[in-house]
Amino acid sequence: MENEQNSVSEEVENKQFPCSKCGAFLVFAPGTHSLTCPYCGEKNEVANEAVEVVEDDFESVVNSVMENDDLNTEISQIKCGTCGAISALPPNTVSSDCAFCGTALVVSQSTVKRMIKPKYVLPFQIAKSKCNELFKGWINGRFWAPNAIKKQSEQGKIQGLYIPYWTYDCDTNTDYTGERGDHYTVIVERDGKNVSETRTRWSFRNGSVSRFFDDILICASNSLPQKLKNKLNEWDFKELMPYNDQYLSGFTTEIYQIGLNEGFEQAKEIIKPKILEDVRNDIGGNEQRVSNTQTAYSNITFKHLLLPIWLTSYKYNNKSYSILINGQTGEIEGNYPVSVWKVIIAVLLGLGVIAALYFIF
Repeated sequence: MENEQNSVSEEVENKQFPCSKCGAFLVFAPGTHSLTCPYCGEKNEVANEAVEVVEDDFESVVNSVMENDDLNTEISQIKCGTCGAISALPPNTVSSDCAFCGTALVVSQSTVKRMIKPKYVLPFQIAKSKCNELFKGWINGRFWAPNAIKKQSEQGKIQGLYIPYWTYDCDTNTDYTGERGDHYTVIVERDGKNVSETRTRWSFRNGSVSRFFDDILICASNSLPQKLKNKLNEWDFKELMPYNDQYLSGFTTEIYQIGLNEGFEQAKEIIKPKILEDVRNDIGGNEQRVSNTQTAYSNITFKHLLLPIWLTSYKYNNKSYSILINGQTGEIEGNYPVSVWKVIIAVLLGLGVIAALYFIF
């Protein structure tokens, strides 16, 4: 499957949408189904098709993606030498900055790669103007954050990004061996007294459990902060639209860095704890020991999606902190500095309470 990232072509078709009135390029307006001219306000409606979400068969795509023009496309891309982000280039670009770290990109070093096409997109619903309000509400709710940040409540440059994701569906069947522990009580003599003691009787168990997993979501980007991207997972897939270049107009689109096979391996890591929970429930008893599991995966399907994220950052004491905002729901995840003075005051108050209780009692 890694071949999908290695085939190089000479040409790529990029689409722009000129305004019929002034000739400027239209951009997609979040919360609508329209392209809007940032200069004269002209609007063009995006064709709003009825959506029937169809999964692609994992095995057949892995084996034939490079030969199937319905599944792949050629994309002009550039890799940031600082953070490693890989982004799709707008047409006729002569200079650009990395949307993730701000590094100036050497556009002459761009390449054209053959990739699996995104099949669906979740259009932006949250406008850029709303992001600062969301940030203020979020930072004001961080008790341990320095008050200076709360008073300032200003972000750096806000970037609207479409981030690549995979979703996976599959059936699983797991054979297991283990032990079941059942508690029982005995009366023993200790220090001349009869006391009850709980012991465990262990017995061998084996069997199998099955479960269907639906829409295991894997972020195919390595550019977003690792601790933050996995928390941003509240998406309403009922709003998915068939992939359309018009929804991407005016935004940066990242190209997946985690391939289809690698993404499924990550999905397995999410699946494993849930299977283990099923195994423990099947063994029963008061305690369980699981010694071995063998899982077979079947009927594997996937979707390749582009999901909307606003990325921004702010600085405090010359250190940058990242903020991710879900472009569909407004959910926000970020990191922030902890006020040393607030921690010291909390510790002193805690010690004061302990001392007061000691003298009282």
